[in-house]
Amino acid sequence: AETARQKTAEDMEALKRNSGQWAGELEQDYANLQLNEVPKLNRLLDKRDATIAALEKQLDALKVAAKEKAALETALQSAREEAAANADTARKLTGDIAALHGDIEGLRAKASDLETARSRIESLLLAAETQAATAKSTLATLQNKRLPDLENALAAEKAKTAALERELATRPGTQTSGEMPQSASPDARTEGTEQQSGRAPRDRAAVATLLAGLPGLGRLDDSGRRQLQDALASGACVTDALESVFDKVPLIVMRNLMRELKSDC
Repeated sequence: AETARQKTAEDMEALKRNSGQWAGELEQDYANLQLNEVPKLNRLLDKRDATIAALEKQLDALKVAAKEKAALETALQSAREEAAANADTARKLTGDIAALHGDIEGLRAKASDLETARSRIESLLLAAETQAATAKSTLATLQNKRLPDLENALAAEKAKTAALERELATRPGTQTSGEMPQSASPDARTEGTEQQSGRAPRDRAAVATLLAGLPGLGRLDDSGRRQLQDALASGACVTDALESVFDKVPLIVMRNLMRELKSDC
């Protein structure tokens, strides 16, 4: 025990002798920390704070960009749907335009046929007038020479003229002026009048049924619809009937009516 006590006392003395040195070293180490390591740590902390702030800004920017991306995706989807709808509308309009072009070509062909028929009728009328003038000249020349023979020739010429007039009366649109030949029946005179005016009446019930199921007439009120029905039933041209109730005639309605009623005007 005495030896242990003495050893402890010696150790205490050694500690006392070294404690001053250790305190100096600790003070030196603390001073080094304050001068060198602590500023480094502060700079590292400032840099870390700056990095965190920059990352937070980037995060905020990414959040805003994500919202903008979602909005852009929604707008893009809407634009795609609208483009698809516009494409369908364009295809329908293209089909309608192609159909209208076809109708126009058909009308042009009909107009050409009518012009050819009119030219032929004019040629026939001119020939008839020439024949009549020749007959009158012959009558004036032979009146005082051979009256009986002249009367017979005149009767023959009248028969030819009557036959020519009957032939012309059977052709559509040939009665342009004057009355029908006396030999024509009442039905023939009625038919000639209808051909001359181009206003052959139509079946009123069929016209009413057609208008009831025809698209494009929603803008017409009851009065305008009745006016259009009356005009078409009386035999009026489709374009004239539509112009009487529309400020701007719908082309599709005109096309459908001309096709269903088989009208060329």
